[in-house]
Amino acid sequence: MLKVLVVGDATVDIIVPYPKFLNEERTLVDYPTPCIQGGGTAANTAVALSRLDIPTGFIGTIGDDQYGRYVVKDFKEEKVDTEQLIIEPDLNTVGVFAFIDEHGERYLWGWPRVDQAFKVIDMNKVNTSKIKNASWVHSSGMAIVHDTSARETIIRIFKKAYELGIPTSFDLNLRV
Repeated sequence: MLKVLVVGDATVDIIVPYPKFLNEERTLVDYPTPCIQGGGTAANTAVALSRLDIPTGFIGTIGDDQYGRYVVKDFKEEKVDTEQLIIEPDLNTVGVFAFIDEHGERYLWGWPRVDQAFKVIDMNKVNTSKIKNASWVHSSGMAIVHDTSARETIIRIFKKAYELGIPTSFDLNLRV
């Protein structure tokens, strides 16, 4: 039985530190190596809960693309149940470029800008027994910001959880 069911966005973060100037003339430059890691606030929450040994499942949509395959691999390595992860071949898993300046400030930019998978969650593809068997339902992130099927499905899942007496939580920690 899943203790927590997380519903929302799953993306890939591409961390790109700004170059570091090594002298006042700015002629010597260190270019830190970018890295890729799992992202999306809902997906990050699912991974964090799983790392605490809390059985966690995820409901959300990714594309059948390079970033989507990264999300699946990351979830499996982190022991997040992916049974409810929806893969849509016509949609794009978003890569979020996180440009990090010399002060540690992050500047975020998502790509691609069209057919973004996190905006789509088809309620007809959600196994409602997973909701019934959860001890808690949580959501966060960009999936609910836009007036899309993702928002509609998250609201329907929360209503179902409420009707079943299952606690819910939502965290909207975004820079807009």
